[in-house]
Amino acid sequence: MEARDGSVPVLPSTTLENDGYHRQGGQMKNTHMTNPTTLLTRSDIEGLLSGRPGPHVSIYLPTHRASLEFRQDPIRLENLLREAEAQLGSLGSKGSEVDDLLGPARELLANDLFWEHQGEGLAVLLAGDEAHFYRLPVSVDEIAVVDDRFHIKPLLPLLGKSRRFWVLALSQKSVRLFNATPYAMRELDELDLPQSLLEVVGYDFEERSLQFHTGAGPSGMTRRRAIFHGHGEGVDDNKTEVTEFLRAVDAGVAGLLRNNGNGAPLVLAAVEYEIAIYQSISSYPHIVSSGIVGNPEHVDPADLHAAAWQLVQPLFAEDRRAASDKYRALAGTGTASADVREIVPAAFDGRVGVLFVATDEYRWGRYDPEARRVEPHDERLDGDRDLLEVAAARSLTSGAEIHAVPAAELPTDGPIAAIYRY
Repeated sequence: MEARDGSVPVLPSTTLENDGYHRQGGQMKNTHMTNPTTLLTRSDIEGLLSGRPGPHVSIYLPTHRASLEFRQDPIRLENLLREAEAQLGSLGSKGSEVDDLLGPARELLANDLFWEHQGEGLAVLLAGDEAHFYRLPVSVDEIAVVDDRFHIKPLLPLLGKSRRFWVLALSQKSVRLFNATPYAMRELDELDLPQSLLEVVGYDFEERSLQFHTGAGPSGMTRRRAIFHGHGEGVDDNKTEVTEFLRAVDAGVAGLLRNNGNGAPLVLAAVEYEIAIYQSISSYPHIVSSGIVGNPEHVDPADLHAAAWQLVQPLFAEDRRAASDKYRALAGTGTASADVREIVPAAFDGRVGVLFVATDEYRWGRYDPEARRVEPHDERLDGDRDLLEVAAARSLTSGAEIHAVPAAELPTDGPIAAIYRY
Protein backbone atom coordinates (compact mmCIF):
# COMPACT_ATOMS: atom_id res chain seq x y z
CA MET A 1 0.00 0.00 0.00
CA GLU A 2 1.54 3.27 -1.10
CA ALA A 3 0.54 6.61 0.39
CA ARG A 4 0.06 9.58 -1.91
CA ASP A 5 1.06 12.54 0.24
CA GLY A 6 0.10 16.11 -0.51
CA SER A 7 -3.60 15.41 -1.10
CA VAL A 8 -4.41 18.64 0.73
CA PRO A 9 -2.68 21.31 -1.37
CA VAL A 10 -1.02 23.68 1.07
CA LEU A 11 2.23 24.35 -0.75
CA PRO A 12 3.65 23.19 -4.09
CA SER A 13 4.91 19.65 -3.63
CA THR A 14 7.84 20.24 -5.99
CA THR A 15 9.37 22.62 -3.46
CA LEU A 16 8.57 20.47 -0.47
CA GLU A 17 9.33 16.87 -1.22
CA ASN A 18 13.09 16.37 -1.34
CA ASP A 19 14.18 12.90 -0.33
CA GLY A 20 17.78 12.39 -1.39
CA TYR A 21 21.38 12.63 -0.33
CA HIS A 22 23.44 15.50 0.91
CA ARG A 23 27.24 15.50 0.63
CA GLN A 24 28.91 16.70 3.79
CA GLY A 25 32.47 16.21 5.00
CA GLY A 26 33.28 13.87 2.12
CA GLN A 27 30.43 11.50 3.04
CA MET A 28 26.93 11.05 1.76
CA LYS A 29 24.37 12.20 4.33
CA ASN A 30 20.85 10.79 4.02
CA THR A 31 18.50 13.77 4.00
CA HIS A 32 14.75 13.55 4.44
CA MET A 33 12.41 16.51 4.05
CA THR A 34 8.63 16.55 4.44
CA ASN A 35 5.89 19.05 3.75
CA PRO A 36 3.10 20.20 6.11
CA THR A 37 0.61 17.80 4.47
CA THR A 38 2.70 14.71 5.22
CA LEU A 39 1.22 12.58 8.00
CA LEU A 40 3.79 11.61 10.58
CA THR A 41 2.82 8.25 12.02
CA ARG A 42 3.51 6.69 15.38
CA SER A 43 5.91 4.27 13.71
CA ASP A 44 7.76 7.21 12.09
CA ILE A 45 8.45 8.75 15.49
CA GLU A 46 9.28 5.41 17.08
CA GLY A 47 11.82 5.01 14.27
CA LEU A 48 13.40 8.31 15.25
CA LEU A 49 13.80 6.93 18.77
CA SER A 50 15.68 3.83 17.67
CA GLY A 51 19.20 3.64 19.02
CA ARG A 52 21.99 5.21 16.97
CA PRO A 53 25.49 5.82 18.30
CA GLY A 54 26.70 9.35 18.79
CA PRO A 55 25.10 12.71 19.62
CA HIS A 56 21.65 13.65 18.34
CA VAL A 57 20.73 17.26 17.63
CA SER A 58 17.06 18.25 17.80
CA ILE A 59 16.09 21.80 16.83
CA TYR A 60 12.56 23.18 16.70
CA LEU A 61 11.44 26.66 15.74
CA PRO A 62 8.24 28.41 14.67
CA THR A 63 8.22 29.47 11.02
CA HIS A 64 6.16 31.72 8.78
CA ARG A 65 4.47 31.20 5.47
CA ALA A 66 5.59 33.50 2.65
CA SER A 67 5.65 37.00 4.15
CA LEU A 68 8.20 39.53 5.29
CA GLU A 69 8.40 37.67 8.62
CA PHE A 70 9.82 34.54 7.01
CA ARG A 71 13.19 36.33 6.70
CA GLN A 72 13.54 36.07 10.48
CA ASP A 73 13.38 32.28 10.37
CA PRO A 74 16.91 31.51 9.09
CA ILE A 75 18.25 33.91 11.73
CA ARG A 76 16.41 31.93 14.41
CA LEU A 77 17.80 28.67 13.04
CA GLU A 78 21.34 30.10 12.96
CA ASN A 79 21.05 31.08 16.63
CA LEU A 80 19.76 27.63 17.55
CA LEU A 81 22.60 25.99 15.63
CA ARG A 82 25.07 28.05 17.65
CA GLU A 83 23.36 26.84 20.81
CA ALA A 84 23.58 23.23 19.60
CA GLU A 85 27.25 23.75 18.74
CA ALA A 86 27.94 24.93 22.30
CA GLN A 87 26.16 21.89 23.73
CA LEU A 88 28.14 19.57 21.46
CA GLY A 89 31.38 21.25 22.57
CA SER A 90 30.51 20.76 26.22
CA LEU A 91 30.09 17.04 25.49
CA GLY A 92 33.55 16.85 23.93
CA SER A 93 32.67 16.86 20.23
CA LYS A 94 35.47 18.17 18.04
CA GLY A 95 35.19 20.96 15.48
CA SER A 96 35.21 18.71 12.41
CA GLU A 97 32.63 16.39 13.96
CA VAL A 98 30.40 19.35 14.79
CA ASP A 99 30.73 20.77 11.27
CA ASP A 100 29.85 17.42 9.73
CA LEU A 101 26.83 16.99 11.97
CA LEU A 102 25.41 20.51 11.62
CA GLY A 103 26.41 21.03 7.98
CA PRO A 104 23.10 20.05 6.32
CA ALA A 105 21.18 22.52 8.48
CA ARG A 106 23.72 25.29 7.96
CA GLU A 107 23.33 24.94 4.20
CA LEU A 108 19.65 25.83 4.56
CA LEU A 109 20.45 29.25 5.99
CA ALA A 110 21.08 30.82 2.57
CA ASN A 111 18.39 28.85 0.73
CA ASP A 112 15.69 31.47 0.09
CA LEU A 113 13.42 29.04 -1.74
CA PHE A 114 13.38 26.75 1.30
CA TRP A 115 12.34 29.56 3.65
CA GLU A 116 9.70 30.93 1.30
CA HIS A 117 7.77 27.64 1.54
CA GLN A 118 7.22 26.86 5.19
CA GLY A 119 4.46 25.60 7.42
CA GLU A 120 3.85 26.74 10.99
CA GLY A 121 6.94 25.09 12.45
CA LEU A 122 10.19 23.37 11.51
CA ALA A 123 11.92 20.36 13.05
CA VAL A 124 15.61 19.77 12.29
CA LEU A 125 16.88 16.39 13.49
CA LEU A 126 20.54 15.51 12.90
CA ALA A 127 22.45 12.38 13.87
CA GLY A 128 25.31 10.44 12.32
CA ASP A 129 24.68 10.18 8.59
CA GLU A 130 21.03 11.27 8.84
CA ALA A 131 19.37 14.66 8.52
CA HIS A 132 15.59 14.99 8.88
CA PHE A 133 13.75 18.23 8.15
CA TYR A 134 10.03 18.26 9.01
CA ARG A 135 7.88 21.19 7.96
CA LEU A 136 5.16 21.11 10.60
CA PRO A 137 1.50 22.17 10.42
CA VAL A 138 1.64 23.44 14.03
CA SER A 139 3.77 26.08 15.72
CA VAL A 140 6.46 24.93 18.17
CA ASP A 141 8.66 26.58 20.78
CA GLU A 142 12.24 27.47 19.90
CA ILE A 143 14.57 24.89 21.40
CA ALA A 144 17.86 23.12 20.71
CA VAL A 145 18.56 19.82 22.47
CA VAL A 146 21.67 17.62 22.19
CA ASP A 147 21.22 14.15 23.63
CA ASP A 148 21.89 10.50 22.78
CA ARG A 149 18.52 10.33 21.01
CA PHE A 150 16.13 12.73 19.31
CA HIS A 151 13.85 15.02 21.30
CA ILE A 152 10.36 14.19 19.99
CA LYS A 153 7.90 15.81 22.42
CA PRO A 154 7.04 18.70 20.03
CA LEU A 155 5.91 16.09 17.46
CA LEU A 156 3.49 14.32 19.79
CA PRO A 157 0.49 16.63 19.19
CA LEU A 158 0.43 15.24 15.64
CA LEU A 159 -0.21 11.73 16.95
CA GLY A 160 -2.43 9.86 19.29
CA LYS A 161 -5.72 8.01 19.34
CA SER A 162 -7.62 11.29 19.22
CA ARG A 163 -5.78 12.68 16.20
CA ARG A 164 -6.49 10.15 13.40
CA PHE A 165 -9.53 9.44 11.29
CA TRP A 166 -10.50 7.97 7.92
CA VAL A 167 -12.54 9.35 5.05
CA LEU A 168 -14.19 7.06 2.50
CA ALA A 169 -15.36 8.95 -0.61
CA LEU A 170 -17.86 6.80 -2.52
CA SER A 171 -19.53 7.18 -5.85
CA GLN A 172 -20.68 4.59 -8.35
CA LYS A 173 -17.65 5.43 -10.51
CA SER A 174 -14.97 6.07 -7.91
CA VAL A 175 -13.79 4.83 -4.50
CA ARG A 176 -11.17 6.78 -2.54
CA LEU A 177 -9.95 6.06 1.00
CA PHE A 178 -8.04 8.72 2.94
CA ASN A 179 -6.10 8.66 6.20
CA ALA A 180 -6.32 12.00 8.01
CA THR A 181 -5.30 14.11 10.98
CA PRO A 182 -6.62 17.55 11.94
CA TYR A 183 -3.86 19.03 9.78
CA ALA A 184 -3.55 16.86 6.70
CA MET A 185 -5.05 14.04 4.66
CA ARG A 186 -3.57 11.55 2.23
CA GLU A 187 -5.13 9.08 -0.16
CA LEU A 188 -4.14 5.43 0.02
CA ASP A 189 -3.26 3.93 -3.32
CA GLU A 190 -3.08 0.37 -4.57
CA LEU A 191 -5.87 -0.89 -2.33
CA ASP A 192 -7.68 -4.09 -3.17
CA LEU A 193 -11.05 -2.33 -3.53
CA PRO A 194 -13.57 -2.26 -6.37
CA GLN A 195 -13.36 1.08 -8.11
CA SER A 196 -16.81 1.23 -9.68
CA LEU A 197 -20.28 -0.28 -9.48
CA LEU A 198 -19.84 -1.64 -13.00
CA GLU A 199 -16.77 -3.60 -11.86
CA VAL A 200 -18.92 -5.43 -9.30
CA VAL A 201 -22.27 -5.98 -11.06
CA GLY A 202 -21.09 -6.32 -14.66
CA TYR A 203 -22.68 -5.39 -17.98
CA ASP A 204 -26.29 -6.15 -16.99
CA PHE A 205 -26.18 -2.90 -15.09
CA GLU A 206 -24.69 -1.07 -18.05
CA GLU A 207 -27.28 -2.39 -20.50
CA ARG A 208 -30.13 -1.39 -18.20
CA SER A 209 -28.57 2.03 -17.75
CA LEU A 210 -28.79 2.67 -21.46
CA GLN A 211 -32.58 2.20 -21.33
CA PHE A 212 -32.79 5.33 -19.18
CA HIS A 213 -30.51 7.54 -21.30
CA THR A 214 -30.37 8.69 -24.89
CA GLY A 215 -27.35 9.48 -27.02
CA ALA A 216 -25.38 6.42 -25.97
CA GLY A 217 -23.50 6.35 -29.29
CA PRO A 218 -23.66 3.92 -32.15
CA SER A 219 -21.91 1.10 -30.38
CA GLY A 220 -24.32 1.12 -27.42
CA MET A 221 -21.36 0.56 -25.12
CA THR A 222 -20.93 4.03 -23.56
CA ARG A 223 -20.45 3.58 -19.83
CA ARG A 224 -22.71 5.92 -17.88
CA ARG A 225 -24.07 5.90 -14.33
CA ALA A 226 -27.76 4.93 -14.31
CA ILE A 227 -30.20 7.64 -13.30
CA PHE A 228 -33.65 6.31 -12.43
CA HIS A 229 -36.80 8.39 -11.98
CA GLY A 230 -39.96 7.28 -10.20
CA HIS A 231 -40.50 3.71 -8.98
CA GLY A 232 -40.48 0.24 -10.42
CA GLU A 233 -38.26 -2.66 -11.33
CA GLY A 234 -35.33 -0.52 -12.44
CA VAL A 235 -35.19 1.33 -9.14
CA ASP A 236 -35.29 -1.89 -7.09
CA ASP A 237 -32.62 -3.51 -9.25
CA ASN A 238 -30.44 -0.44 -8.93
CA LYS A 239 -30.71 -0.46 -5.12
CA THR A 240 -29.82 -4.15 -5.03
CA GLU A 241 -26.80 -3.63 -7.22
CA VAL A 242 -25.63 -0.57 -5.27
CA THR A 243 -25.89 -2.61 -2.07
CA GLU A 244 -23.84 -5.39 -3.68
CA PHE A 245 -21.25 -2.81 -4.74
CA LEU A 246 -21.04 -1.28 -1.26
CA ARG A 247 -20.70 -4.71 0.37
CA ALA A 248 -17.71 -5.38 -1.88
CA VAL A 249 -16.18 -2.03 -0.92
CA ASP A 250 -16.78 -2.65 2.77
CA ALA A 251 -15.18 -6.10 2.60
CA GLY A 252 -11.90 -4.42 1.72
CA VAL A 253 -12.23 -1.25 3.81
CA ALA A 254 -13.41 -2.90 7.01
CA GLY A 255 -10.67 -5.52 6.82
CA LEU A 256 -8.03 -2.83 6.35
CA LEU A 257 -9.33 -0.66 9.19
CA ARG A 258 -9.71 -3.57 11.61
CA ASN A 259 -6.00 -4.27 11.17
CA ASN A 260 -4.73 -0.69 10.87
CA GLY A 261 -7.49 1.64 12.01
CA ASN A 262 -6.81 1.59 15.79
CA GLY A 263 -10.49 2.31 16.38
CA ALA A 264 -10.31 5.61 14.49
CA PRO A 265 -13.62 7.02 13.21
CA LEU A 266 -14.60 6.61 9.56
CA VAL A 267 -16.41 9.46 7.79
CA LEU A 268 -18.45 8.56 4.70
CA ALA A 269 -18.76 10.96 1.76
CA ALA A 270 -21.49 9.90 -0.69
CA VAL A 271 -25.03 10.65 -1.74
CA GLU A 272 -27.46 10.29 1.13
CA TYR A 273 -29.02 6.92 0.30
CA GLU A 274 -25.58 5.34 -0.29
CA ILE A 275 -24.43 6.54 3.14
CA ALA A 276 -27.50 4.92 4.69
CA ILE A 277 -26.93 1.62 2.87
CA TYR A 278 -23.22 1.53 3.75
CA GLN A 279 -23.92 2.20 7.42
CA SER A 280 -26.47 -0.60 7.49
CA ILE A 281 -24.22 -3.26 5.93
CA SER A 282 -20.72 -2.31 7.15
CA SER A 283 -18.88 -4.47 9.66
CA TYR A 284 -16.66 -1.56 10.80
CA PRO A 285 -18.03 -0.38 14.17
CA HIS A 286 -16.62 3.17 14.18
CA ILE A 287 -18.52 4.87 11.35
CA VAL A 288 -19.50 8.47 12.15
CA SER A 289 -23.30 8.72 12.18
CA SER A 290 -23.33 11.88 10.05
CA GLY A 291 -21.66 11.87 6.68
CA ILE A 292 -20.62 14.32 3.96
CA VAL A 293 -23.70 14.28 1.73
CA GLY A 294 -23.29 14.63 -2.02
CA ASN A 295 -21.41 13.01 -4.90
CA PRO A 296 -17.71 13.32 -3.92
CA GLU A 297 -16.36 12.12 -7.27
CA HIS A 298 -14.87 15.47 -8.26
CA VAL A 299 -14.62 17.12 -4.84
CA ASP A 300 -11.19 18.43 -3.92
CA PRO A 301 -9.57 16.47 -1.06
CA ALA A 302 -8.99 19.74 0.82
CA ASP A 303 -12.75 20.32 0.92
CA LEU A 304 -13.40 16.72 1.97
CA HIS A 305 -10.84 17.09 4.75
CA ALA A 306 -12.37 20.30 6.08
CA ALA A 307 -15.88 18.83 6.08
CA ALA A 308 -14.77 15.59 7.74
CA TRP A 309 -12.84 17.43 10.46
CA GLN A 310 -16.00 19.31 11.42
CA LEU A 311 -17.71 15.96 11.99
CA VAL A 312 -14.98 14.25 14.02
CA GLN A 313 -13.70 17.17 16.11
CA PRO A 314 -16.48 16.84 18.73
CA LEU A 315 -15.79 13.09 19.00
CA PHE A 316 -12.11 13.71 19.67
CA ALA A 317 -12.85 16.32 22.30
CA GLU A 318 -15.12 13.81 24.04
CA ASP A 319 -12.37 11.16 24.01
CA ARG A 320 -9.98 13.49 25.83
CA ARG A 321 -12.69 14.54 28.29
CA ALA A 322 -13.37 10.88 29.09
CA ALA A 323 -9.66 10.22 29.67
CA SER A 324 -9.41 13.32 31.88
CA ASP A 325 -12.46 12.25 33.90
CA LYS A 326 -10.93 8.81 34.38
CA TYR A 327 -7.70 10.36 35.65
CA ARG A 328 -9.55 12.55 38.15
CA ALA A 329 -11.52 9.54 39.38
CA LEU A 330 -8.32 7.53 39.93
CA ALA A 331 -6.15 10.31 41.38
CA GLY A 332 -5.01 9.37 44.87
CA THR A 333 -5.75 5.66 44.42
CA GLY A 334 -2.22 4.63 43.43
CA THR A 335 -3.25 3.90 39.84
CA ALA A 336 -2.74 7.48 38.65
CA SER A 337 -0.12 10.12 39.34
CA ALA A 338 0.94 13.68 38.52
CA ASP A 339 4.44 13.33 39.99
CA VAL A 340 7.16 13.22 37.35
CA ARG A 341 9.42 11.39 39.83
CA GLU A 342 6.92 8.52 39.88
CA ILE A 343 5.85 8.62 36.25
CA VAL A 344 9.32 8.37 34.66
CA PRO A 345 10.22 5.01 36.31
CA ALA A 346 6.69 3.74 35.61
CA ALA A 347 7.14 4.65 31.92
CA PHE A 348 10.41 2.66 31.82
CA ASP A 349 8.49 -0.29 33.34
CA GLY A 350 5.81 -0.08 30.66
CA ARG A 351 3.14 0.67 33.28
CA VAL A 352 1.81 3.90 31.76
CA GLY A 353 -1.45 3.30 29.90
CA VAL A 354 -2.52 6.92 29.39
CA LEU A 355 -0.18 9.90 29.51
CA PHE A 356 -1.02 13.59 29.55
CA VAL A 357 2.01 15.77 28.86
CA ALA A 358 2.32 19.54 28.47
CA THR A 359 3.72 20.67 25.15
CA ASP A 360 4.49 24.18 26.41
CA GLU A 361 6.44 23.34 29.59
CA TYR A 362 9.69 21.56 30.44
CA ARG A 363 10.97 19.80 33.55
CA TRP A 364 14.74 19.53 33.26
CA GLY A 365 16.67 16.94 35.20
CA ARG A 366 18.24 13.49 35.06
CA TYR A 367 17.10 9.92 35.43
CA ASP A 368 19.28 7.01 36.50
CA PRO A 369 17.47 3.86 35.35
CA GLU A 370 19.69 1.54 37.39
CA ALA A 371 19.08 3.40 40.65
CA ARG A 372 15.54 4.35 39.49
CA ARG A 373 16.26 7.86 40.72
CA VAL A 374 14.74 10.98 39.18
CA GLU A 375 16.56 14.23 39.90
CA PRO A 376 14.58 17.33 38.79
CA HIS A 377 16.36 20.69 38.54
CA ASP A 378 14.92 24.18 38.82
CA GLU A 379 17.05 25.29 35.87
CA ARG A 380 18.48 23.43 32.90
CA LEU A 381 22.01 22.16 33.62
CA ASP A 382 24.56 20.58 31.29
CA GLY A 383 23.55 17.00 30.57
CA ASP A 384 19.93 17.53 31.63
CA ARG A 385 16.98 16.05 29.77
CA ASP A 386 13.41 17.21 29.69
CA LEU A 387 11.87 14.65 32.05
CA LEU A 388 8.49 15.15 30.38
CA GLU A 389 10.11 14.08 27.13
CA VAL A 390 11.73 11.06 28.78
CA ALA A 391 8.36 9.88 30.10
CA ALA A 392 6.60 10.56 26.80
CA ALA A 393 9.19 8.76 24.66
CA ARG A 394 9.13 5.66 26.86
CA SER A 395 5.34 5.67 27.04
CA LEU A 396 5.13 6.00 23.26
CA THR A 397 7.27 2.92 22.65
CA SER A 398 5.20 0.87 25.11
CA GLY A 399 1.96 1.68 23.28
CA ALA A 400 0.45 4.17 25.71
CA GLU A 401 -2.36 6.51 24.71
CA ILE A 402 -0.77 9.97 24.72
CA HIS A 403 -2.46 13.35 24.97
CA ALA A 404 0.13 16.05 24.24
CA VAL A 405 -1.60 19.37 24.86
CA PRO A 406 -0.90 22.79 26.40
CA ALA A 407 -0.55 22.69 30.19
CA ALA A 408 -3.86 24.53 30.64
CA GLU A 409 -5.70 21.55 29.10
CA LEU A 410 -4.23 18.90 31.42
CA PRO A 411 -6.51 17.36 34.09
CA THR A 412 -4.08 18.47 36.81
CA ASP A 413 -2.17 21.61 37.77
CA GLY A 414 1.22 20.09 36.86
CA PRO A 415 2.77 19.52 33.43
CA ILE A 416 2.29 15.73 33.41
CA ALA A 417 -0.24 13.12 34.51
CA ALA A 418 -0.51 9.37 33.99
CA ILE A 419 -2.97 6.55 34.40
CA TYR A 420 -1.23 3.27 35.09
CA ARG A 421 -2.02 -0.08 33.53
CA TYR A 422 -1.42 -1.79 36.86
